[in-house]
Amino acid sequence: MYTAGMFRIVPLFVCLLLSGQSEPPTFRANTQVVEFTVVAVDKKGQPVADLKREDFTLLDAGKPREIAFFRYEGGADPAGAKVALPPHVFSNRLEMGGSGVRDVTAILIDSSNTAIEDQMAVKAHAVKFLKALAPQTMVAIFQMGREFRVLHDFTDDLSSLRAGLDKLKVEFQAGMPMDSALEARQATMFFDALEARHRGARGPGQEAERSLVFSRMQFNSTVQADRVDRSMRLLESLGTHLASIPGRKSLVWVTGGLGASLGRPGLNTQFIGPGTAERLEKGTRVTSQRLAQAGVALYALDAGALSAPGPSTRMGAPGYGFSQDTRAVFELMTATTGGRYFLNTGDFAEAIKKSQSDARGTYLVGFYAQGEPDGKWRSLKATVARPGVILLHRKGYQVDPASALGAEWGAEQWQVAMRNPLGSAAIRLNAYCARVTGEAGSVQLTLQVDGEDVLFRQGVAPDRREAELEVAIGEKTTDGRLRMQQQVIRLTLSEQQIATVLEKGIPYRKQWKPGAETAVVRVLVRDKATGRLGALDVRYD
Repeated sequence: MYTAGMFRIVPLFVCLLLSGQSEPPTFRANTQVVEFTVVAVDKKGQPVADLKREDFTLLDAGKPREIAFFRYEGGADPAGAKVALPPHVFSNRLEMGGSGVRDVTAILIDSSNTAIEDQMAVKAHAVKFLKALAPQTMVAIFQMGREFRVLHDFTDDLSSLRAGLDKLKVEFQAGMPMDSALEARQATMFFDALEARHRGARGPGQEAERSLVFSRMQFNSTVQADRVDRSMRLLESLGTHLASIPGRKSLVWVTGGLGASLGRPGLNTQFIGPGTAERLEKGTRVTSQRLAQAGVALYALDAGALSAPGPSTRMGAPGYGFSQDTRAVFELMTATTGGRYFLNTGDFAEAIKKSQSDARGTYLVGFYAQGEPDGKWRSLKATVARPGVILLHRKGYQVDPASALGAEWGAEQWQVAMRNPLGSAAIRLNAYCARVTGEAGSVQLTLQVDGEDVLFRQGVAPDRREAELEVAIGEKTTDGRLRMQQQVIRLTLSEQQIATVLEKGIPYRKQWKPGAETAVVRVLVRDKATGRLGALDVRYD
């Protein structure tokens, strides 16, 4: 049971850090909260950073919803002044130089769907893109080819990233998308020549030649269909990996494109088989929705333009199998996830710069979902009253019964969060950590959890609200070993106590003796109701 006396353990200077915060959230009983990020830019593509909650209107499956949570997450200028913290004081707030990294960019270099000459251009451009990185940017580089490869996981170390790029291999893929376009043109010319020569007559020889061409086209289309399926599976796997990182994640996908027609007219189904086009379109749509649900915004970049800048010439032959017009897939996937696509640019860095610029105009918006969790995709639309402001956000969400309130984390999830090089400010934390005078080896941690980042639900008693926090303290050694201790905090508060929490934060205190080889202590606080996570690295020297 929570008591007001617990506030006395929080030092005054820590409480002062919470002054001037936004208005408290509205509380609802027995509902699930849906949070998503909205990027606001003006007509020139510049971020808009001064919008208020009242500027936004939110439609959930076409019905207006009250905005329960609202916070600007673009952060201060990375080059701007930070608050100077006293000795032994730590914070994960961006304005205080915390570890809640604002810009998270994953680069996916797609060798599986990119022509060999374009892959070489991608590798050359990839080395240059590092110059476009802004401060406080964490970047990871992945390659999707014969196998999925992590060239470098998230880091802001440019020299280490360059070393990771050296591992990038140019791969030849049989049956590339442009092969079918070439064969379609050759087949058209072949059939036209047959018709002109025989005036439409079809003998056994002509039918055999025609069947041979058809067989090659069908085989090529089958290879491409398999590649689309495999690409979607790998994208979903990467989305699952990125889902553990709070907030909006930019995934820059450098690809030659999938070339699936996605329901566009002119698709000759005799080459790709009955129902294949519909299946591929559905699979692409589902993958896009899963990426969106994971908070991944897709920035798709046409790799072909890197080796041949200008308008794309890869539009294929619409009457034969797969179209080579990549816009259909790019439009669907980027619109669903709230990202962008770049079709005719020869600048690799443009997508990187644009994703980072978009991050400066990011807002966290939350509302309470209605109805029972059914796992179905529900449409989502945000608008803003200010003229000239354009919004980018995911176009829907799912309320999955498997992600119901109170979901437990297993040991593996805690281990991943402890070792993740990325910080998290989804729950804002301030801490004081120092050795205890007179007690050899003992350390005192005094933690303050921002009450605005915690969801309080209706309690058993009608005049009480409840919240449940999981606190984990991990000791990391220089050789990579990890020791962890955990505790669950259950809060039952009156409305008056909640008002105090929103003003001063939720206090937590822990005293223990770390191991002699401990190099750094990581503190994690997780709200079981929403899955929000706060991470903070502290030292006690």
